[in-house]
Amino acid sequence: MTLSGRWSMQTAHDYTQAVTNLVSAAPSGTTPRKALYDLRECDLHTREVSEMLAAFHARVTPDMDRVAFIGASTLEGLQAKRISSGRECRVFPSAEEARAWLAEV
Repeated sequence: MTLSGRWSMQTAHDYTQAVTNLVSAAPSGTTPRKALYDLRECDLHTREVSEMLAAFHARVTPDMDRVAFIGASTLEGLQAKRISSGRECRVFPSAEEARAWLAEV
């Protein structure tokens, strides 16, 4: 998933609805285990948006094993890790490195 710009609460709501739709469309009994987010064109979220996204991921994707983020600055990486529900979260400079790490498990 590629994220861009500064998110409003409406943008966050649209995102949570899209993720909910994807999870619902998965075959019965399956849950998402890995995710890849491209943050190269995404601004830092406001506190309100960050808190909403963290609560959403804790509720809807609590069993994620690994979550990879591409291109985040140190501050963006910290925020992304706080929002994520993944057991392991890492920030990578390129999509190739992120995909290789996700494929390891």
